[in-house]
Amino acid sequence: MSQKPCYGTMFPETLGGGADNGTVSGKVFGYDTVPRGLAGPKRSPNVDRKEWEDCLQCEAFDSCYKLSSAKFTLLAAIDGPIRPCPLAPIVERQILRRPACLPLGGKTPYADNID
Repeated sequence: MSQKPCYGTMFPETLGGGADNGTVSGKVFGYDTVPRGLAGPKRSPNVDRKEWEDCLQCEAFDSCYKLSSAKFTLLAAIDGPIRPCPLAPIVERQILRRPACLPLGGKTPYADNID
């Protein structure tokens, strides 16, 4: 059975590695990206409702949707979640190293305070 060229392409082919400013889209689903400086880009999901209605009418909808979802899930597993900021791992490490408040005496159980 021959499939349409759009078969399995409902979702975008990229997650975090996409455009820093613009639109990343599949046939139906995608996201718009707006830069926000150090906070990282803001991403807003979008749906092409006309394409969605076309997909619903297609006889291969169920298998196409399953393939699209499987590809998107695999992509998410490979790329990981979309990170809001490229510095996030560094910032997280710094936050986790420092307690919110110091105990009496100013000493903490962290390695950088061992005498």
